[in-house]
This record gives sequence, C-alpha cells and structure tokens, in this order.
Amino acid sequence: MTTTSSHPTAPPILALLENLPGFHETPPGSNHFMACCPAHDDHTPSLSIGVDDDGKVLTHDFGGCAPEAVRDALGASWRDYFPNASPTGEKRYTSFDTGGKPHAHRRYYDEKGETQRPWTQSGVKTAQMRLYGAERLKDAPTGATVYLCEGEPATDALCKRGVLAVGTVCGAGVTPCDDALRDLRKFVVILWPDRDNEGREHMRKIAARLAVLGVTVAGVIDDPTAPPKGDAVDFFAHGGMVDGLAALLQRGAHEEKASSNGAHPGSNGAHPDPDDAAHGKQNEPPPADEQTPDDLLGITLDMVEVEDIEWLWERRLAQGKIAMGDGEPGLGKSLVTLDLAARVSMGASMPDGSAGLEKPAGVVIICGEDGLADTIKPRLLAAGASPAALRRVRAINLVPETLKSGAISQRLLSLVTDLAALEATITAIGAKLLIIDPITAYLGSQTDMYKDADIRAVLTPLALMAERTGVAVLLVRHLNKDEGKSALNRGMGGVAFIGVARLGLLFADNPNTEGERLMGRYKGNIGAPPPTLAYRIIQLGEVENMVKVEWLGERKINVGAALAQQSDRPSVVDDAMRFLREKLKDDDVPSTDIFEHGEAEGFSDSALNRAKRRLKVKVKKVTKDDGVTHWVWTRIPADDGQ
Repeated sequence: MTTTSSHPTAPPILALLENLPGFHETPPGSNHFMACCPAHDDHTPSLSIGVDDDGKVLTHDFGGCAPEAVRDALGASWRDYFPNASPTGEKRYTSFDTGGKPHAHRRYYDEKGETQRPWTQSGVKTAQMRLYGAERLKDAPTGATVYLCEGEPATDALCKRGVLAVGTVCGAGVTPCDDALRDLRKFVVILWPDRDNEGREHMRKIAARLAVLGVTVAGVIDDPTAPPKGDAVDFFAHGGMVDGLAALLQRGAHEEKASSNGAHPGSNGAHPDPDDAAHGKQNEPPPADEQTPDDLLGITLDMVEVEDIEWLWERRLAQGKIAMGDGEPGLGKSLVTLDLAARVSMGASMPDGSAGLEKPAGVVIICGEDGLADTIKPRLLAAGASPAALRRVRAINLVPETLKSGAISQRLLSLVTDLAALEATITAIGAKLLIIDPITAYLGSQTDMYKDADIRAVLTPLALMAERTGVAVLLVRHLNKDEGKSALNRGMGGVAFIGVARLGLLFADNPNTEGERLMGRYKGNIGAPPPTLAYRIIQLGEVENMVKVEWLGERKINVGAALAQQSDRPSVVDDAMRFLREKLKDDDVPSTDIFEHGEAEGFSDSALNRAKRRLKVKVKKVTKDDGVTHWVWTRIPADDGQ
C-alpha cells in the first residue's frame, strides 16, 4: 500500500500524521514511520506509525501516551484510521467447530473504535470452536513449531509471512475446549498473548490445559515495545520482521511436558517423580492449598529450563550478554569492533578461525565520535564487508531531536531515554551484535559514571534488553591514568561497568614485539578463558582511513600482565615525550618523519604513540599545493603547561 495521503484509499489519518514534526519513514520503503507525538512535549520522535496488512494505521507512543490521547490530540476519529474503501475495518472469517461444520463470523469497529467480539451464524458456543486456521495443521510435519495467538487478525499476520499459526476465536475470557487444543498434540507450541493482563491470563490457562494434554509449549512471545493489547499485527505494522521473533521468545517458565505411565505424543518419557505420584495423577495442578501464592517473589528452579551459552565468538562474546572492551586510546579497539561487525554481517568465521554465525546477521553500531562516511564505512569495506553486508549494518551516529521552536536538531543517543527505540531497531533487523563506542558517551546527561548506582541503573536495563533480544553487546571504554591499579580497576568510571558485564576484553601493546597489539579476556563469568590473540593495524593503499586489523594468532602472554609491564617502564615513554617536545617545538611535522626519526633514536611506534597521547598532540590531515594529502603531528606550544 502506498503511504501518501493523496492516494484515494489511504486512511485520512495519514494526512495529519505526515504534518507532525520529525515525520520520516524508517527504513525507506517499509511502511513504518516515526514522528513526534502530538499528545506530549516530544522533542525526539517517539511515535511509531505502522500500516497493517489491511491498510489500517496503527500508532504506538514509546513515551507512554495512549492511542486515544494521540487520536484526540490530532482531532481525529477512529474511522480516520481505516482506508477509505473500508471505513469500519470489517473483516469476515470462517472457522470450524469440533464436528467439522464451518461457521462464519466477523470483526469490526464501531464509531468509538471498540473491537466487537466475533459471532457465529448458528450461535454455537465459541469454546466448542476449533482453533482458527487449524485446518492448516493437517499437512504440517510432526514436531513443527506452531504459534498460538488470540484472534484471527494476529493469526493471519503470521501466516501471510510464512509462519505456521493458529488462533483462538473465543475471546480472552474463555478457554478453548480440549478437543480444539488436541489439534496441537504433535507440534511444539509458542504462545503469543495479547499484551494485557487478560491476554496473559488467557494464554496461561491454555498452557495449563496443553500440559495436561501432553502438548509441548516451548515459550511465550513477549514484545516489550508493543502497545497495550498489542499482538502480531502491531509487531509487523511497526517494522518487525520474522527474523526478529526469536529475540522475543521467553523460554523456560512456560515450558511443560506431560508424562504418564504410558508414552503418548508430546511425552518426554521421564519416570514419574515420587512427589508427583503422591497426588494421584501426573500433570494435574496441585491442590489450592499447595499452590505458590502469587505475591511471592521469584520462581522455583524446577520451572527454569537449563540453557547452553550461545556464543557469537567462542568464549569472548556471548549472545544476550554484555562484554566490555577496555584499553588505552590508539590501540585499535574501534577497528577491532568494526572487524567483528563485518564478520557478523557477512556470516564469516571469527579471527581465531572458530565458526561464526550460521548465516549473516544484522549489526547496530552506536558511534558518535567517528564519521560514517570517512571512517566507519571505509573501515568496514577494508575489513571485507560486501554491499549486501553493509545493508545489514545500522549505524547510529546522532538521533533527531525537535526543539521547542519546532526545528529539528541532533543529539547523542541516551541509553536512559532511547533504550526502547534501540530495542525496536535491534528486533526489527534481527541484530546479533550491538557495539557502543564509547559507552561513557551514551549514559544520559544525568548519569554520574563514577557512581556505581548510576551505572547499574543504566546498564541493568541494557543487560535485560540484551537477554530479551539475544544480541551480543560490546561496550568500548578507555583506561584511566592510574597505572598502579590492576586491569579490573583501570577502566574509566566506576567498577560497576565491569561488574555488570559478563565478559571483559582487554587491549594492550605487546611488550615483547614492537608494533604488535594484544587482545585477551581479563574477566569472565561464563566459559573458560580463551588464548590471548595478537594483531596489528595495516593500511590499504594510499587512503589514510582504509586501515584494517591483521590477526597474527595466539600468544602465550597474559594481557593483564602485558598492561602491567607497560606501566613498569615509564622512562621509555618519558624519553619519547622529550623527543617529541624537541621535534615539535617549532612547527607541525609529518607523521612519517616522526616515526622515521624516532626509530633512528631507538623509539618504537608504540612508545611514540603513548608519548603523543600523554602530550595530547593532535593529528590533522594537510593537502599540499600539488594536491598530495598527508598527516602531520601538530606543534607543541612551549607554554603547554605539561
């Protein structure tokens, strides 16, 4: 469907939404839009606008405004949300009762926008109706995954995208009869409740009956970005993709497998627990006086499914977990992250030769300090990213912000206020890697990065988001100047950074080999420690920013010990600082001359770079009269105070 308001069948509401500040389509051609919400003082586009398969416009404000508030702020009615060709959004469906007889029913909207409950021509009880779309299960293989939704529109939204799905037709207040649910016995079921208390309770009751019938429930879909009462229709209308469904699956707590004295479809074949036998029947709910009260915190561990760690990079980056990447400036940390981004987007193997993902996946890079055109893209290309791979990489440099004047400005993303939008982005593209470089730039203006409570308040929601979406998060951070501390205490900010992270990667110069850098794991709550890897940075051709990482293999050195050795040799850096002061006291000097003359004086490139960082020498690009471009280290003023 075209999304322009001039189209004859376009919903009238689009004409109003297109005039909102910050209105834009994202991504282009997707039929999904963002705009500033008219129902509150919105300076950053927080209103998600989608178009469902039938042409109806759906809105969801991440700032918390209800759809009714958005409608009223626009001065619209619910009828304005439907295509002109279908002002009431009426749809007719056909389902079958358990006897095989077809029944017609419909859904529509009245002037108040309230969805009417479906009715049947014969007045048969809805509990006796088979699941909507159950006839599709006839040819499905045993063990196939089936999504169970509430209602016909959500079921159709999945089926139109090639996902096997069925739906209840009885409303949230009624549980389908056992004869209807038995159609699911040879399948693995994923429940998708409407996002409200009634919908969750509806699916909880269904899960209990499925357990008794021996049906395996693999998990429940929970979309944290969905609007109230949201379902699969909203997910796809607001930019979701089938590849992103796995990230929404909450496993374990709802998985039940029925077992009895005799095996039957869905049975796990386990022997009855003696405690269960005392109740007389397998899989029956315990008596009311033995049930756990709802007001107790937590769950019993028998409800938790044991899961293996899913590695993005074996023992270094785990899916659904946060990892820190710490090191001094100039060691190529950002370059390493882009090398990994290229590998994930290509589905390539990892630097140590271990297998990567089975297929290419999306990557989100938050990189406010580097230019997309002159740094990020050239380095991804140098790392081998193809044009198709680049389409899987989404870079967030700055985010739009609407000023009080109505003008659109830009600002750094905040993990405090923009986390929901970030999660929606990760889910929509099925991202498996999120890079935030540097993490200290995106904590929000009110966060003190030296207060552990502040850091945990930002990183804990990020960790939960990573767990929900299954994305591996790599946070890049510089080291502080206190070289006397251990590696765990050298990162900028409070220790809560490394405390929340499950994995820590440390970057350092190799003290035994000039020009060689090291990357090793110095913190790990999961998995055995992997070997330290060596790498160096090489340039491709004459383009300054076309540089890449060349991996050199394993080294038998602890990266923390390598960092400590650098701290124990201050005299070399002090001598290099004196050399630079003399060399740069009168004028700027080409970088090639610095390294050439420094080598003649016995200084390694690493020592010169460390001296440069301590003296805060700036590097700039200069074009000569003949058009040749080169890089220079700038003059050090005599009164620089260092």
